[in-house]
Amino acid sequence: MSKQEKKQPQLSLKEKRKLKQEKAAEQSVVKARKSSRK
Repeated sequence: MSKQEKKQPQLSLKEKRKLKQEKAAEQSVVKARKSSRK
């Protein structure tokens, strides 16, 4: 149990970083689309 608990936080941190990068990419794409529409 303790080993899994130690592994989970590391994976969650990596997942959070990936989510942040994906959200940033999506926001940049949305901004580009809005600017292109204008």
